[in-house]
Amino acid sequence: MNIGKLNQEVQRFFDIKKPVFIVEINWEVLTEILETVKIQFKELPKTFVVRRDFSLLLDKSVGFTEIEKTARQIDKKLLRDINLFDVYEGDKLEKDKKSYAVSFHFQDDERTLVDKEIDGIMDKIRKALEEKFAAQLR
Repeated sequence: MNIGKLNQEVQRFFDIKKPVFIVEINWEVLTEILETVKIQFKELPKTFVVRRDFSLLLDKSVGFTEIEKTARQIDKKLLRDINLFDVYEGDKLEKDKKSYAVSFHFQDDERTLVDKEIDGIMDKIRKALEEKFAAQLR
């Protein structure tokens, strides 16, 4: 494969005012490479993601990966994603504390989730975080 800028003499000959770049691709080599690649796809979900947030007061020694690992142990089927979207450490908290704002995203590919089901999982996550890290909801 070659990539380059078109020669200025050729540009002048064709009265091309702006720079032109050229890519030369060997289609035989490209198609051979593509034949070795296994194409995978997953059907788009038919249901919506449900998001729930916790604002947690924690010791500074507790990292987000520990929070994430604990939550994933609670639910492996519906809990799709966990994100840390805010960290606060400041004069409004005790010296050895921090605040994490964490979002939990739930989804089932086949059915719409109900609040009662998500609330049950969130309660289990909250209890596990309280027991393991002495986390407090803010």
